[in-house]
Amino acid sequence: MSELVAATLQSNTEEESFKRLEKIDIRRQNLESEQKHVLSALNSFQKTREETDQINKFNDSIEILRELKEDFTEKFREVSENLESIIEDDKDVTQAKVGVEYLNLKMEDIENHLKIVETNGSILNSFNGTGQLNENISLSKQWIYFFVRKIMDAEKRVAMISQYETMSENLKFMRDCGEEDEAGMEEMIKPSTWEQKHVENLRISINNFSEDVDEIGFINANLDDALQQLTSSTFKVLKLE
Repeated sequence: MSELVAATLQSNTEEESFKRLEKIDIRRQNLESEQKHVLSALNSFQKTREETDQINKFNDSIEILRELKEDFTEKFREVSENLESIIEDDKDVTQAKVGVEYLNLKMEDIENHLKIVETNGSILNSFNGTGQLNENISLSKQWIYFFVRKIMDAEKRVAMISQYETMSENLKFMRDCGEEDEAGMEEMIKPSTWEQKHVENLRISINNFSEDVDEIGFINANLDDALQQLTSSTFKVLKLE
């Protein structure tokens, strides 16, 4: 009987030992699995942190682009009023010239900064591009330069009339040809100016450009999510150890 009891006790001991070893092995496997999750979460966190720096850089460049756009559109409202007033009252083009040249320079600044935005965004998977912005910038530049040329033409005509007023021979020649002095001068000083539709076309192109800038959205960084995942995985490992 004692031998049977001893054998039973030994069997129970071996079974308990086997179960303990089995539990230890399962715990070890779980620990290894969670450690892999921690390592993966750590790598993901590191990658997200590096990407966050790039995202912040991209978002900063978007902020600057929007500020440039706001400055440009605010100045454009003033310039467009000057252009329209010249159509109605035939005013001096000097003020309009300054404004149009300013728009031309600022659009160059915007175009150059857009390249920085595209460079910053090109390494981000969540960057969706700049849409039709480049095309609308190009169209706006063409309309701006249209007014630059028109203003240059108006200035040349004013210079021509000033010269002709001091050249009696030419005035005499015009009279001999039956031209009325004032009528001739009026025709020469009358510039091949712009019309309201030209100003409106410029306004449309600027509005399209402005809307395209606003459509380039900021990118949200997922650093908090990555940190939460890393913290959760680390906590599970600590519980298993």
